[in-house]
Amino acid sequence: MMNGKRLLCLFLAFVLLVGVLPPVQAETVDTVYLDPAKGVDTNAGTEDAPVKTLAAAYGKLTQGGTVVFLSDLIWSTSAFFPACAYPVTLTSKTGAEGIVASANMRMQADTTFKNMTLTFNNTAMMMVSGEGHDLTIESDVKVVRNTTGQLNITPAGRYGSTLTANPTLTVKAGSWNYIYAVHGIGINGDVNVVVDGATCSYISPCYNATVTVNVNVTVKNSTVTNLYLEPTHTDGKITSNLNVTLGDNAEVTKLDGSN
Repeated sequence: MMNGKRLLCLFLAFVLLVGVLPPVQAETVDTVYLDPAKGVDTNAGTEDAPVKTLAAAYGKLTQGGTVVFLSDLIWSTSAFFPACAYPVTLTSKTGAEGIVASANMRMQADTTFKNMTLTFNNTAMMMVSGEGHDLTIESDVKVVRNTTGQLNITPAGRYGSTLTANPTLTVKAGSWNYIYAVHGIGINGDVNVVVDGATCSYISPCYNATVTVNVNVTVKNSTVTNLYLEPTHTDGKITSNLNVTLGDNAEVTKLDGSN
């Protein structure tokens, strides 16, 4: 039998060995495949074994990353997208897949839509909202409107408690009714809006909100019917700076409704 001294030596040797071994690193997952039609949420999230829901896809991204759509996601209830502390890119395998939406889409992460199709079937006003997060619609996104209702987009809104954020909205594709810098919410951080390659009826600095931070709007390579220099609602108010930059190929028909 081993005596106590020998057992102690073996134990100390084991402790020293464990101490010098490198820690086991968790596997980093930065791309998850999503197939709302045929996926299963317990799958690994690979192209051959995709998940079914956005919640499962976001849950597998260890430090943000990319969700690749293999079929259309039907978005019919006004709700938040899953939360993520890191930026997320939503894209598709061929560019034809994407989201078919008839209700508000509200982000809880810095989100980029890229190389996918966004189809809007709303009959009432609909908002795509960054909720204080960076929000980007890339130029290779196909925006399809089968709608009789307004289609609007904002980096800060739609309604809720005051946000502490410094969001940037970049819109490079699509035809929109309103692009709002701030919509119905307070925010403690400058707001940036870049319209580069899109078409919209109205760009508004704020709606139904008091804005005490700087609002920076840049328009280039885009067609805008009305660019408002004041709020578009009697409850709206700007008490700080509104900075507007018109770049190359910016076609703005009216400022504040005036030719």
